[in-house]
Amino acid sequence: MTIAAAVSANSVAEKPIYELTGPGMLVATGLLVSSIICAFAGAPRDFRIPGANPARLRDWSWTGSRWRTEAEVLDATAVRYGNSIDEDQKILAEGSRRLHAALLVALGSCLAGVAHFNLLKLHHKRRTGGSMPFFTGTSGCGGGGGGGAVSLVMAILTKN
Repeated sequence: MTIAAAVSANSVAEKPIYELTGPGMLVATGLLVSSIICAFAGAPRDFRIPGANPARLRDWSWTGSRWRTEAEVLDATAVRYGNSIDEDQKILAEGSRRLHAALLVALGSCLAGVAHFNLLKLHHKRRTGGSMPFFTGTSGCGGGGGGGAVSLVMAILTKN
């Protein structure tokens, strides 16, 4: 959200740097989507490992005419624990996939923002035959000297 706020502030500034608006919003949107995916990955899940409910085990143990043997009860409990562990591993694997997807979206949005910015810079250079105005310090961003835009981008990226 910091990146989106910085880009929004830039777009209403006295001398905005419009070339930063598109790439900045692209990065901000990608990071927002990534955070939503992370929220789904970290959402509470029901784990089944705490295991056997004694009431169900007791009901299962009585066959109607006799009690099941200790070996049958232990075997059934082991199978139930094994099934619970398998279910829990599926839940953990799904969370891991979501986390990896969120990291890929975040990385992709940052790379796409940088690529978009560089394409705008290249397009401007080909169209005008020179560098973009904010690299020369004439746009009013960060004072003279030409480092204003670079310091703005670095400030935006390091705040989040």
